[in-house]
Amino acid sequence: MKRAATGLASGRMASPELAQRAVEQALAGLQGQAASAVLLFLSPDFASNPQPSLLAASKAAACTQLAGCTATGILTEQEWIQDAPAAAALALTAPLNIGAAQQARQEAILCLAAPNAINTNWLHANGQRFGGVAGDATGQGAYKIWANGRVQSAGLTQLQISGGITRLLISQGLQALSAPVRINEMRGLELLSLGGLPALEHLALAQAEQPNAVDEQALRLAVSLAVEAKDSQSDQGYYPLTLLRKNWRSGSISLTQTLEAGQQVFWAARNPEFTASSLRQQLQGYVDRHGQPDCVMMFSCAGRGPQFYGGEDRDWQAIRAALPQTPLLGMYGNGQFAPLAEGNHLLDGTVVLALCHGADHV
Repeated sequence: MKRAATGLASGRMASPELAQRAVEQALAGLQGQAASAVLLFLSPDFASNPQPSLLAASKAAACTQLAGCTATGILTEQEWIQDAPAAAALALTAPLNIGAAQQARQEAILCLAAPNAINTNWLHANGQRFGGVAGDATGQGAYKIWANGRVQSAGLTQLQISGGITRLLISQGLQALSAPVRINEMRGLELLSLGGLPALEHLALAQAEQPNAVDEQALRLAVSLAVEAKDSQSDQGYYPLTLLRKNWRSGSISLTQTLEAGQQVFWAARNPEFTASSLRQQLQGYVDRHGQPDCVMMFSCAGRGPQFYGGEDRDWQAIRAALPQTPLLGMYGNGQFAPLAEGNHLLDGTVVLALCHGADHV
C-alpha cells in the first residue's frame, strides 16, 4: 500500500489551478487513501501572493497540514522545472504525517526559511536540521514560507515528520585536491599560512598536482570536522568556505569566515563527473543498507542541478535510477540545511536528501 505520492503541474501563468492540479495528482496516487499532510513547493512566480493557491491546495487535499515554500525550481520523479510557473506536491498518508517540530526532540527536523529568517539560535537547537532556503534566480526576490495552509510572517517553519524513520543523505560532492593540513596563522578573515607554507603557495602546489586545470570558481577551503584524518573528507566530515580574494603581496587568501590556528583543512573543488559519481555511490550504499524508502525529499542548490551539469540534472537522474519506484519531491534553493559531524550548518552547492520509511515499512 502506498504511503506517499506526488503531483506536478506547470502552465503559462501562476494560478491557484496549478496548485490544485498538483495536489489532485498526488491524491490520485494515494489510490483512495486520505492525505494526512501535503508538502507543496511553488515556483517564484507565486511569491507575491501565494495564499489563494494555498487555499486551493488545502481544499483539494481536504487537509489543513499544508506546508512548503517558493523556490528557484521544483521537481518530482516526473521531471524538474525551472523558469516556468509550476507547482509540485507530495501527499502523505498514515502512518506518515507532518506537524510542528517539538524543540526538545532529537529527530530530524525539516526547516524551510527565507534568507532573512536564518539565525543561529534555531539552526543550532536540538535536532538534526535539514531543508532549504526559499528564493528565486536573483537571490533578491520575494520569498514565502507556509505552514498549516497559511503564509508564515516570520519567514520560517520547522516541521517534524512522524509515523516512521527519516534518514538523511548529504552530498557535498567536493573532490579533495590536497591532504588535510593544519592552519598555522590567521589574521581576521585572511588565511596566512598552512602546512608550513604561505596560503597561496600551498594552494598553487595543490592545483599543480591535478591532471586537469581546476576551475577557480569551484575552489573551496574545506574545514574538517572529523577527529580522524581518514574521515575528514567524507561528505559529513567537513564544511566548505568560498575563497573571496587572493592577496598576492601577502601571499594570503581572504575567506568568508575566520578560522583558528590548529584547525585542520584541505583544498577541494567541485567538478561534474566527481560530484555525480559521488552521489550515485552514496545512493547505492543507502539502498543496499536500508532498501527503498516510501518517499524522498530533495533539497538542492540553485547553483547545482541543471546549471552545474550543463542543462541536465544528473543528481535527479541518479535518484531516479537508484529509487525508481519512490515518490520524489524537491526544490532548488539558495542554500541547504544539513547536520554534519559537529552540528547543523547552512551549506551551498549541496544536495540534501530526506528518505522517509513508514513505521510499517521499517
